[in-house]
Amino acid sequence: MINLQGETGILMINRYTARTLDLPELALFKNGETTPILVEGVEWEDSFIAATRHMVDVIQNGIAPRLDGATGKAVLQFALAAQISARTGKEIHPQRL
Repeated sequence: MINLQGETGILMINRYTARTLDLPELALFKNGETTPILVEGVEWEDSFIAATRHMVDVIQNGIAPRLDGATGKAVLQFALAAQISARTGKEIHPQRL
């Protein structure tokens, strides 16, 4: 389980590689209530299949990819901030990395 705590709530990721808990794959805890969030394609291989299909669509139809350079950078900054925060026990702002 991974919990991401923000200023207005907690996002709980209960499944990311295998079903280990009898909980919704994703849920939001906010204002004292937990709300399950529907996630399609939760099996391990689903993300690879979807990414490959999207790449083929981008190439064949000339559409913009869902993940551009700026978005990729933001995702990396978020992941690095989480790692640094876990290691140091301090609040880290991804946009400052």
